[in-house]
Amino acid sequence: MKCSLNSSNIDSILKVIPTMRNIKHLNLSDNEFNKNDHSYLLKAIQSLVNLVSIALNNCEIGKEGIHGLFSVMKNFNYLREIYIAYNNMTDTGLQRIETDFRGSFNAITHLNVSGNVLGPNGAQYLSKFLADKNELQYIRFSSNKIKPPGLQQVLNRVEGKGKVKDVDIGDNLLGDAGADFLLSFLNHNKVYSIGFRIFKHYEERHKRK
Repeated sequence: MKCSLNSSNIDSILKVIPTMRNIKHLNLSDNEFNKNDHSYLLKAIQSLVNLVSIALNNCEIGKEGIHGLFSVMKNFNYLREIYIAYNNMTDTGLQRIETDFRGSFNAITHLNVSGNVLGPNGAQYLSKFLADKNELQYIRFSSNKIKPPGLQQVLNRVEGKGKVKDVDIGDNLLGDAGADFLLSFLNHNKVYSIGFRIFKHYEERHKRK
């Protein structure tokens, strides 16, 4: 199920969602959720325990909304795919998730945290979060502010899984060192899909957009 809503009908659809208890795939990306909608959203999805995938890309949920989302999703035993790109999640937001949900979500195969506000510390917390995600096949963290040491941390963590086939690291601050880490990763892993754009400076990245 995918919905693209505006503020006038978002309340109505959130009232309907709890009745769809057998739904397995929910895509609410690109909607205009405001802060008042966050609590309604979490209440709406908490009964969807059969979900396999959930997508809330570009919903401007923020770190508090994302943390609340993970609090609800930890009860979804069948969940395998989490897409939360472009939601203004910060390093501290990801730190809370890594700390509070350590040992959870171990069966996920897909994770997209692209387009957030993750910097060097965020890369460290992402690496820690992935520590026990041994089924991971798809990881995307493009369009953040991750630098070469952070990239190396995440790729080293992912490399140990042996199942990752799709990686997108594009539009970070990687430079030549980041390119070297990526090349080493590709030489040791059978990746089928890779996304990257190598920039040395933050200003260069935005100039090219």
